[in-house]
Amino acid sequence: MTAWIEAFAELPMIIYVLGKLTVLLGAVWVIHFALVRRNPRWRVLLWRGLMLGMILLPVVELLSPSWNLSITSTSAPTPTRIESTVRPETSQQPFPEPTMPNVADVDISAITKSGPPSQSFDRLNWFTSQLMTCFIGFWAIVTFILSVRRVVGSILVRRTIARANPIPVTVRSLFNRLAIDLAGLQKVEVKIAPDDCSPYLAGVLRPVIVIPRRMAESSRRDELRAAAAHELAHLFHRDHLWSQMAGWLSIPLWFHPLVWKLAAAHANACETVADAVAAGHSGGRQAYSHTLARIALTHFGYAANPQYVPMFRTSKITRRLRSLHSGLNAGQLTRFRIRSTIVIGILVLWGLGSMRVVVGEPPNPKPNDDVKRDVGSPATPPKPQVIKLHDLIHENERAEAIAFNPTGELLVTGGWESKEPEDFDDWENGLTPGCMRLWDVKTGRELGRYDGDFGAILGVAFSPNGRLIATAGRMADKPKIGSVKLWDVNTKRIKASLLGHANWVLSTAFSPDGTLLASGGFGGDVKIWDVAAEKLIQTLPRFAGTAEAVTFSPDGKLLAIGLRNGIVNLCNVGSWEVVATLDGSTPIEDEYDSYYLRDTQFSPDGRAIVTAGHLYNKGKGRNDRPGRVRIWDVAKRDLTMELSTGRLQSSAAFSHRGQYVAVGSMSRLDVWNAQSGKQFYGENQQTGSSSTAMSFSPVDSIFAYADGVRRVRIFRVIEE
Repeated sequence: MTAWIEAFAELPMIIYVLGKLTVLLGAVWVIHFALVRRNPRWRVLLWRGLMLGMILLPVVELLSPSWNLSITSTSAPTPTRIESTVRPETSQQPFPEPTMPNVADVDISAITKSGPPSQSFDRLNWFTSQLMTCFIGFWAIVTFILSVRRVVGSILVRRTIARANPIPVTVRSLFNRLAIDLAGLQKVEVKIAPDDCSPYLAGVLRPVIVIPRRMAESSRRDELRAAAAHELAHLFHRDHLWSQMAGWLSIPLWFHPLVWKLAAAHANACETVADAVAAGHSGGRQAYSHTLARIALTHFGYAANPQYVPMFRTSKITRRLRSLHSGLNAGQLTRFRIRSTIVIGILVLWGLGSMRVVVGEPPNPKPNDDVKRDVGSPATPPKPQVIKLHDLIHENERAEAIAFNPTGELLVTGGWESKEPEDFDDWENGLTPGCMRLWDVKTGRELGRYDGDFGAILGVAFSPNGRLIATAGRMADKPKIGSVKLWDVNTKRIKASLLGHANWVLSTAFSPDGTLLASGGFGGDVKIWDVAAEKLIQTLPRFAGTAEAVTFSPDGKLLAIGLRNGIVNLCNVGSWEVVATLDGSTPIEDEYDSYYLRDTQFSPDGRAIVTAGHLYNKGKGRNDRPGRVRIWDVAKRDLTMELSTGRLQSSAAFSHRGQYVAVGSMSRLDVWNAQSGKQFYGENQQTGSSSTAMSFSPVDSIFAYADGVRRVRIFRVIEE
């Protein structure tokens, strides 16, 4: 069951709304059958409330504040059972890494029999895309045909009414008296049909009651009175308007089984109420039943047009007669009950529309008897553990940038081709081609490579809807010129090239609503792009220093620009003016003359910013530069914490709830508690290279770490 809910939480918005609509329809049908032996006015109110809810549900989905329904995921790996004896620590050692299957060690012969994973993914993606296109086309055709049919039916009704004759004075007098008694109406338009038909009510803005010619004869006064009372009851309750709404709402949802009988269920409830009202003005239920039966026999086989509300439908006459003989109460509902029902309906609609299904983390592991301790030693609370899930191997490639998609199920890696990790000659000359791959986070399988002629990639970002990937880097044919590209995730091809940077672009970021894209690079060049229009809309004043990182705040109000000199500028989104500066350029230790910033990121709540870098002095060797990770308070513009470990720290990321910070440095990976500042995991990577990228999944505690050579490693934090 949880797997279905997880899949539902990741669906596109249209499917998401259809799922909620299905829940609403199912609940209404259950209530409908529960009210069959109750006052039929409740069913009328129920179906009309549903129709309004169907219209307002997408609006509530888009505009209302959301609340999360957290569903615990069952797909998280189970922590390895630890059976050890707690003893005093003698040295700083990384936590033992549990043995887990590695992608590189898996026998892929069974997979390659049906083609490489990337080709299989492409075929499945192509098939899914074609299937969706065919369904949309078929839906549009059927919807168009049903709409035309309804419009043509409306035109035929209007022509019939135009050919109708005025009623005699005696008949008009009867209708006027009943109109005043039933609804307090002073004027009712009534006509005699040119052809034989059932009495019906038609029209929207100017409703008209149409009766057959034989019913206007003086010998059929009882039938005329019953028909007049019945149709006036429909007019007073505005059944014609609601029936039109039900018909039109059913057209775009023709494929939904729970909508097929919506209009009929509402019409049947309206007929039951109108019969009860008409019986009260036609000599009682017994007399009205006889009259209704005579009308049914007279017009047997007559097919009603769905554009109006007829008094008689042959297929429903038995049910209506049975309802009349049962003496079912159809009295007016009290205002208190109606208002209470409306309030409940509004609350249900708001709750359903604003609900977001969120897949949460599994319950935290609890201490148990499998953990043994020395007798007399104090019990210490378990620390979070970090376990490795996968190693993503990049043959002849250097992974320079990584990013998770919004659902956390996909990972994109970008970089440049490199036969030898230490050979940077081609890199410095800008001759290396770029590379980009897509991976399945759960299995660690490669899902495909992105095609196109492009230069090295230095930064990647997923759009909030997961349909686009933005890359920062340089052009293939002009390697000294920067380039920003938009990629279609499904087709794996370039959708647009955004040109305007005179030098390499190092980072890029989407705004939370996905409408804007920020990019920054060498020379302090920062630009803002309109994603939909695919054009440049703003170039910020050039900053004094390379723009190493750009990132939007979670609320979309601020853009943080991390400069290589250690300064982070906070710009107002819209005016693009610098409203605050976090000055980290001043070194703490006198022997270093500057701070070299490499990475910048907001915390998930937007209250903090983490920067990764190292102290710098031109006279010092490369390996002697101590790393520094700093956490800043955005509101107070103050440095709140500084974490020091390893050297040449170049990447850092907050976890999805902001409680942890993962840090990549020269040949080392560390994970810290962001609140206490305590390190609980450290591991020497032994790569001889500095980390190039770090990214946490936006939905759970999985993070990816590019080790600076040919490997991206995926870990999970098992929380306290």
